[in-house]
Amino acid sequence: MLSIELLDRFDPKPDDLLRAISANVDDSMLAEISMADYGLGAERHLGPLRTIRDEIVFPTENYVWYPSEVLELIRWSKPEDERWKPGSVGIRGHWMRAFCCASLLRAMFEPWNWGARTGIEPTIAQLLASLSLVPVEYSRLGASFFAWMLTHEDLYRWKDREEVDCMELGLIFLATRSSMKGVDIALSAIAEDLARSFEAGPSPDWILTSQTYDAWRQVAHQCLDFDLSSSSEELKQCIAQFRDTHFG
Repeated sequence: MLSIELLDRFDPKPDDLLRAISANVDDSMLAEISMADYGLGAERHLGPLRTIRDEIVFPTENYVWYPSEVLELIRWSKPEDERWKPGSVGIRGHWMRAFCCASLLRAMFEPWNWGARTGIEPTIAQLLASLSLVPVEYSRLGASFFAWMLTHEDLYRWKDREEVDCMELGLIFLATRSSMKGVDIALSAIAEDLARSFEAGPSPDWILTSQTYDAWRQVAHQCLDFDLSSSSEELKQCIAQFRDTHFG
């Protein structure tokens, strides 16, 4: 388990990423998200979606369906595939998917308790892929949010190491992509923790068998552009294992 002191170097905050993404989600996007379940219950989905976007406040009643169902459906969208429905294509589709994924992850720590239902790994994969493609750089805010998730004590009650691995991998990707300063020691510690997990438990083949393999592949491709010349050996090896072992 990583120390809070190390994670504090990423300035953990719960809402800044979702708030920043929400600023790029207009009413027509929310309307499209609300229609994702063949249009069923669209009006009942739309109200909570607006509240999440505008206030970062999550409903406490009927949340199991409204708006969780449409958030999850858009989470699975493929903006690069014009034939895929529900969801939109291109950058618009990535804004919508990023909003839905960030909402689902943030909602894990609300009454929704998403750990048991929504699937952390695919949500993280889809979020990372969309963040790497939208025309605004959110890596620092993303690293802050992932660090916040890792500091949250409720995370560890699930005792699912794979979920922690995904969060650590996401934090490494976002912090390295953004070239954050003053986090080298923390990134090395996270890389070591991830390596120990891979050695102690099952091989991280869950990436290869994941429903979101294409999203992980997009993330791995982004790693080719990282400048790792001044990074620690632990971090270099961690990124190389993720990038080359699974997608080389």
